Amino acid sequence: MLYLSNDQEPQTETWQKTYTERKTPLSSMTQLEIAYIQSPEGLALLQLASRLDGDELSVLGQLRKSHAAEHCRIAVHLLALRKRAETKFSRAKDMVFDREGLEQSSGETIARYRAKRYQRFAQITDLCCGIGGDTLAMAESTRVIAADLSPDRAAITRHNARVYGVGDNVRTICADVSLWIPPGDALFMDPGRRQGNRRLYALSDYHPPVDLERLQSVTGNIGLKVAPGMPDSDIPTDCEVEFISESGSCKEALLWFGDLQSGATRRATLLPGGHSLIHRPTDPAPVQVPGAFIAEPDNAVVRCHLIDQL
Repeated sequence: MLYLSNDQEPQTETWQKTYTERKTPLSSMTQLEIAYIQSPEGLALLQLASRLDGDELSVLGQLRKSHAAEHCRIAVHLLALRKRAETKFSRAKDMVFDREGLEQSSGETIARYRAKRYQRFAQITDLCCGIGGDTLAMAESTRVIAADLSPDRAAITRHNARVYGVGDNVRTICADVSLWIPPGDALFMDPGRRQGNRRLYALSDYHPPVDLERLQSVTGNIGLKVAPGMPDSDIPTDCEVEFISESGSCKEALLWFGDLQSGATRRATLLPGGHSLIHRPTDPAPVQVPGAFIAEPDNAVVRCHLIDQL
C-alpha cells in the first residue's frame, strides 16, 4: 500500500482522544502527539517540565498536579529522548524522536560526512528515512525526497527538517519502498537490520528486503547502509565498501554504487577527524616478536582488512 503525504499536520484539537485511548508505555511518537507538542499548550508544558528537578518519575508526579496525565507522559518521554540525543544531534533540544528511531538513526557527524558524496546531485531519495538524520544532512545542499512506511516517522522528519532550517528542501512521502521507489538522481537506503534482539546480515532479511536490481532500475547511484558484520562473501563485487568508525567504535558500513563510488574498493574512515585509509595492493606485514609497545588499529581498519597496509 502506498500513501503520498501532503506534508500537512493533523489538526491539533484531535489529540485528546488519542491520549485518552493510549494505554501502553510511550515508545513511539504519533502525528497527533507531534501536533500537541507543537501547540502553544504543548510547548508550555515542555518548558515547564524542563525546569523541574528530579528523576522522570518525580517530574511526572509534579506535572500531573496541574496537567492531564497523558500530556505529562508525552512531555517527559520526549525530554528524556532529547537528552539521549544530545550525543548525536546538536539541535536535539528542539527535535522530535521516537525511541527506536533515535537508536537506529545516524548521528549528525556521520550523516554530514556521508552527505558530501551526494552534493553533486540535484535530487536525492532517502529510502526508509526514519527520524530524518540523513535527510537533514543531505538537505543542506540539495533537494531530498524522504520516504518511510510509517506516517508518524514522516511527520517526525518534517518537524526535524524545520528545526534544522531545511524544510523547504525536504518532501516527505509515506510509501512501501518494497513496492515502489520514488525517483531520484541518487538513492540512499537505510533498512532495518534487526529482528527482535537478533542482528540481520543478509540483504534479503532486512526490513524491507534489499533488491539491488530494483534499486538500480531507478538509478545506478546508490548508497546502502548495511550491518558492519555483513560477511565479506555477501558484499557485491561491483561496489565500494566503506567502514566508518566514530570515536573508536565501528558504527556503520556503506556500500557505494555508480557515481557515488570514489574509485576505491575498500575504505576505512575515522570520524570525527575524517581520516580515510583506502585499500591498495600491499605485501603482508611482517610477523615479529612483540616489542615494547602493542598498538591496536581502529576497529574500522580491522574490519576493512587493512592492517597489513596500515
